[in-house]
Amino acid sequence: MSLDAMLVFEFGLGVAALLIGWFFDFDPLRTIPRGTAVLSTNLKHIALGAALALPLLVFFLTLEVSLPELFRPIRDALDEALAPTLCEAGWAGRALVSLGAGIGEELLFRGLIQDGLGQLWGSPLLALLAASVLFGAVHWLNTTYFLFATGMGLVFGALWIWTGSLVAPIVMHAVYDMLALESLMRDYNRRKQGQ
Repeated sequence: MSLDAMLVFEFGLGVAALLIGWFFDFDPLRTIPRGTAVLSTNLKHIALGAALALPLLVFFLTLEVSLPELFRPIRDALDEALAPTLCEAGWAGRALVSLGAGIGEELLFRGLIQDGLGQLWGSPLLALLAASVLFGAVHWLNTTYFLFATGMGLVFGALWIWTGSLVAPIVMHAVYDMLALESLMRDYNRRKQGQ
C-alpha cells in the first residue's frame, strides 16, 4: 500500500464518520470541547492522551518480548504489509499516517460508533464493547492482533468515557501509533541489516 493510499484511508475514515453522522443527524465531533473553556480543557486532554500513550507502548513491547512466538506473526505481517512503505516515507510520513489514524479512527469508532450506540442502546459499556470489537476486527492481521487491537479499543474507549472528550483518545492513538511505528521501523531496519 502506498503512503498516499494510507493517508487517504486513515483520514477518509474521519470523513466517512462525519458523512454517516450527517446522514443520521448525529455529530461525531460533539464531545470535542468548544466555547470559552476550550483551550484549557483541550490542552489538559492533549497532555493526558500523550502521557498515556507511552505506558501503552511499553505494555505492547513487554508482551512482544515476553511472548515472541505469539507476536512474531504480527511483526511478520506488519513487515510485509506496511514496513517498506513506512520506511521509505520517513519520519514526517509516519507522523502523518499516525495523525490520520488518531483522527480518522477515533472519529469513526469512538465519536460515531461508540457514542452513537451508547445513546441508542442506553448503555455506554455495551457500546464500548461493541466499538472495541469492531475496532479489533478492522485491524485483523491474525487472532493475536485482533485481541490486542480490541484491547486497545477498550483503552481508547474507556479514556473517551472517562474524559468525556474525543480529544484525549485521538491524541493517545496518534502518539501511540507514532511511537509504535518508530519502534517497528527501528526493528525492521535492524533485521534488514542483519540479513
